[in-house]
Amino acid sequence: MPWYVDAGVLYYRRDLLDRHGLEPPRTWLELAQVAKLVLDAEQDSKLAGFVWQGKQYEGLMCVVLEVLRSNGTDLWVGDRDRAEYGLRFLRETISTHGITPLSTSMADEESTRWMFGEGHALFMRNWPYAWSLLQQEGSPVRGKIGVVALPAFSGFSSAPVLGGWMLARPSNSTHQEVVGELISFLTSPDAQRRVAVELGYNPVRRALYTDESLLELRPLLKDLYPILLMAKPRSVTPYYLLLSQAIQPEISAVVVGRKSPQEALDAIRRRVEQIMGEQTATARLGRS
Repeated sequence: MPWYVDAGVLYYRRDLLDRHGLEPPRTWLELAQVAKLVLDAEQDSKLAGFVWQGKQYEGLMCVVLEVLRSNGTDLWVGDRDRAEYGLRFLRETISTHGITPLSTSMADEESTRWMFGEGHALFMRNWPYAWSLLQQEGSPVRGKIGVVALPAFSGFSSAPVLGGWMLARPSNSTHQEVVGELISFLTSPDAQRRVAVELGYNPVRRALYTDESLLELRPLLKDLYPILLMAKPRSVTPYYLLLSQAIQPEISAVVVGRKSPQEALDAIRRRVEQIMGEQTATARLGRS
C-alpha cells in the first residue's frame, strides 16, 4: 500500500529565465540551449546550467531511466540507437555543452540541492522534497524558483521515475490485525493530509489534489499532480536490485568519459542477459 508518492521533477530559476525572456524547456535540447544562453549572458563563474545526480548509486539509475524513456526506449530493452543517444546527451551536458560541472560524477540529491539552493545552478533534476527546503526563510532562492515536468526528446513525453514509500503486512507477522489497522490509519484521508502538510510528502489519495483547503497550504501539489500521474516505476522484476548494482559502474563510466555510450550499452545488455539467464536457471532448479 503506498504511503506517499514521488517523481523526478525539473527545478528552475524563474527569476533568471524571466530576466532573459525565456520559458522553462520542454525538450532536453531546449534545456541545453536555454542553459547556454543564460550562462553566456550572466557571465557568473559560479553558476552551472544543469545539475543532476551523477554519482554511482541508485540516483544515477533514476536519471538515466528518465532520459532514455523520454526518448522512447529503455536501458536494457528497447531501441538501441535511442538509448545510446540518451546516454550521449547526459555525457555531453558535461563534455560538449558545458552546462553541467565535472563534480556531477560525485553528486547525489543533497549535493545538487545545496548547489541549486545556494543560487549556483539554473536547472536541477531532483525530487519534490527539495521544494520546502528551498523555500525556507533565509534561502537564497526563496520565491525565485519553479517546478515543471522533466523534459523529453522531440516526439516523446516526459518520463519521470516513480518514487515513494510503500507499506506492507509481512505474511509471517504475529500481529496481522494490528498491522492492518496501522496501514489503514496511515493511508486514511486525515493522516494523508498531515503527511502533506507537516512532512511535505505527496499524498497518495487523488482526492487531496483537488482539496482547496490543502492546496492553500501546499499550492505546489496542483503542479505536481499531472507529473505524478506520468511517473513510471523502475523495471518491475524481482532481480532489479541485482541488475541495478551490476549496471551502475557502466553508466558511471559514461558520465566520467571512460567509456562511450556504445561500449557501456554493449556491456549492460550482455550483463543483463547473463544475470536474467542465471536467475531463470536457478529458479527452475529450485522448482525441480
